[in-house]
Amino acid sequence: MRNTLFTLLLAAVPVAAMAQAPRYTIELLTAAGNQGADINNSGLVLTNESHEVGGSWVLSAVFLTPRSRVNLGTLGGTQVFGNELNDIGMAVGRSTLAGDATTHAFVYSNGVMQDLGTLGGSNSEAVAVNNAGLVGGNSDIAGGGTRGFLYSAADGMRDIGTLGGAQSRVIDVSESGTVLGEAQTASGEWRYFLYQDGSMRDFGSRGSTTWYGMGPNDEVYGAYDWEEKGLQLLTLHNSSWQPPSGMGRPYDMANGYIVGDHERAVAGVLGTPAGSWPVDELVDHDGEWWVPEASGVNDAGQIVGWGCSAVAGCGTVFLNLVPEPATYGMLGAGLGLIALARRRKAATASRSA
Repeated sequence: MRNTLFTLLLAAVPVAAMAQAPRYTIELLTAAGNQGADINNSGLVLTNESHEVGGSWVLSAVFLTPRSRVNLGTLGGTQVFGNELNDIGMAVGRSTLAGDATTHAFVYSNGVMQDLGTLGGSNSEAVAVNNAGLVGGNSDIAGGGTRGFLYSAADGMRDIGTLGGAQSRVIDVSESGTVLGEAQTASGEWRYFLYQDGSMRDFGSRGSTTWYGMGPNDEVYGAYDWEEKGLQLLTLHNSSWQPPSGMGRPYDMANGYIVGDHERAVAGVLGTPAGSWPVDELVDHDGEWWVPEASGVNDAGQIVGWGCSAVAGCGTVFLNLVPEPATYGMLGAGLGLIALARRRKAATASRSA
């Protein structure tokens, strides 16, 4: 009975917490942060900072938390951009080589930035990495054109092919190893694909829906371009919950959370199965912050984005979910019931003795 009561109380907590808009604290992590950042389930943030050095702009990929900062380094050039990180601290992106004439894909892990090379052309970029260390990206090929690639420490970089045409492009890689991308057919048409275990299947034409990435459970997220209304509307495929109204282009999806633009692209938005809200309206310092971009979210509901405050300035911001008072109350009630059950059990045992 004790375990049943506690299980029921815990099961009710998320429902109570989502009955109203969630609340957040907000902190400026770096005033040099550009738009476009990612966050993992440990709360580690990958962002990109720009600085002027000797009259030229230097772009750096950086790991941030509210209390730490680590520059990922470079492959020799001055322009480094991080695209994504996983839960074990691997990051991927692109870096120029010495002289800044060419750009190569990189994997950063354990303090070392590794050059992944190319598929025969001059430039490449890594765009996604999952928790198994599978990296997806795109590379120039000899003779011109672009091909999507997968990279792993065991197999190196390999071309994933096309839908019968000349070129392909990776968009994202899911935790199961499924790849979302675009590829040309024999007629030269570009179509979306899903690729897994060496097999590429057609996922439909570009049309009015643009697919942007994959969620933690192989969901595919994108946006429908309603041109007549001037709207972009969040679209989900293979998802257990319906897209909340008001959300437009999505940027990232976690278990129970998705972040992106408002349908009219006027603010960063958080979506859950219970609804959607402009991110800056969820901040405890209401009215002080403007958050036009929410670019990353994790399973704990923590958000990273780009925001501005008249007091703190503009840059990469970190938003931490504040537990609802109801959550504390229900957990406290559950613990109280457990304690009461234990006292009753002890009293019964004493009388039996």
